[in-house]
Amino acid sequence: MPRSSSRLVGVAAILLLLASLLIPLRAHSAPPVVGAIGEEWQRSRTLVGEPLETELCGLRNGGCAQRFERGSIYWSPATGAQHIRGAIRDVWGANGWENGMSGYPTSGEFCGLLDGGCGQRFQNGNIYFSPRLGTYRVFGAIFDGWSRLGWERSTIGYPAAGEACGLPGGGCFQRFGNGFMYWSPASGSYAVLGRIYDHWASTGWERGRYGYPTSNENCRTEGGVRICDQSYQGGRITWRSDRGIVTPAGVDCAVMRCVALTYDDGPGVHTNRLLDTLGRENARATFFMVGTNVSSNPATVRRMRDMGMELGNHSVNHPDLTGLSSSQVSYQLGDTQRRIREASGVTPTFMRPPYGARNSTVDAVARDQRLGVALWSVDTLDWRDRNSSIVTQRVLDQARPGAIILMHDIHGTTVDAAPAIVRGLKDRGYTLVTMSELVGSAQPGRVYLQR
Repeated sequence: MPRSSSRLVGVAAILLLLASLLIPLRAHSAPPVVGAIGEEWQRSRTLVGEPLETELCGLRNGGCAQRFERGSIYWSPATGAQHIRGAIRDVWGANGWENGMSGYPTSGEFCGLLDGGCGQRFQNGNIYFSPRLGTYRVFGAIFDGWSRLGWERSTIGYPAAGEACGLPGGGCFQRFGNGFMYWSPASGSYAVLGRIYDHWASTGWERGRYGYPTSNENCRTEGGVRICDQSYQGGRITWRSDRGIVTPAGVDCAVMRCVALTYDDGPGVHTNRLLDTLGRENARATFFMVGTNVSSNPATVRRMRDMGMELGNHSVNHPDLTGLSSSQVSYQLGDTQRRIREASGVTPTFMRPPYGARNSTVDAVARDQRLGVALWSVDTLDWRDRNSSIVTQRVLDQARPGAIILMHDIHGTTVDAAPAIVRGLKDRGYTLVTMSELVGSAQPGRVYLQR
């Protein structure tokens, strides 16, 4: 055979070989990507790559999914089609995919966050990634509390562990890069960090005398000194840059002769003079405040807070709550909670009904709003007898260990009596404490007459 003919046969053989190789490639073309998942794929193709499988449907709540080279796209009627990939997809999958607590994704991954972080929203909470701390879920009440602080830009930063529950009172907590979030049904969700956290931990965390936090940390600078304080179910912790923790040592009213001085109806024109006296005597008291007066005197409310006084709820405008409907009582208590919180950053845990008037409706609303109902065991009748000597003598004659003493800081004669009352009680061996120090953490809806 001529050489030219043999070369032609060789070329033909090569072409036939190439054709045989191409046939299976055509038979295994890429799976189709259609519908809502196809539309999302066009938007996120550079992130998830090419399809590996056909669309799979019949998932929870009528959902569908399709797997790609570097991730997946999930669709449900409630959430639409969203891509998910990388470490966030791994954590979501480890927690049960769409059948887990997170549910379906409600957004794609969003990056460019602080320090190179990324996040993704789901039906119940979010999942966040940071290069330094890793990838963790944040959801429910802890997510709500963290979001109020500013998410990853907050004082506690990104999550550094998953949520852990089973604490006293049904509580949960989660560790973040610079602190912790704690939640319980009775206290709400708040952050704890820094020196205040260290002191709280040294007393036994939520199992100790302070219980759970009931506010976030509040910091300010006064005269060049940095001051931070935070409210807890059992009191307040304060830290100063010049002196460290300045919160008084723990008080054990089970063994000490404790009484709680309580003042109603303010703040008013005499309240700061009363605070001057309490400050000089290193005495603590509880103020049950009327919401309209709180809004008129926010600086006085903050001063109470800074001095370690306890802030209590005494309704918006002092009506007899037993004559109101449940929704009206709810407004009276709820709006006063809001006013005190806006003025001071503190959420009260005790309320006192005006005139001491209460019924099952009042108690139920107090319980729903996580408030203990504080009454009294000693009534000074200072509203009737505007005489400092009489009021002082009534307190000293009737005081007993565990007593809750009722007075009103709107009366000048009552404020005039304060120095003699405080010194007289101390001379008789009494320790002057707040409601929370006397009876412990408020139990929502419970009525307190004395310790």
